Amino acid sequence: MNAIPIVEAKNRLPFYLRKVEDGENVAISRHNREIAVIISKAEYDEFEDFLEEKRKKRRKKTFVERAAEFRKRNADIFTNEDVERIFGEVRESGIQGTEWENSIFDGIFED
Repeated sequence: MNAIPIVEAKNRLPFYLRKVEDGENVAISRHNREIAVIISKAEYDEFEDFLEEKRKKRRKKTFVERAAEFRKRNADIFTNEDVERIFGEVRESGIQGTEWENSIFDGIFED
């Protein structure tokens, strides 16, 4: 893809937008250095979806989410009683002596 100078892109934008509509990507340069690319909305949407998937994978999971995943992965090995025995004394930091800590696992171990 040959980059076009920014001045040319500005002066002939409709022409280059038609190229993009026809499936081409248009690179724009300033001082002989590529600085941008015009792509179709469909390509942009695909890229956004790709980035969102990467963001989801990088997002740190909460303790409860990890505990639920552990339970599902090991459902054939550990019973609910085993999990309660292993994790029964665990509570999230910042929670001190509330009723909520006693029910931290309610509902996440049921299929």
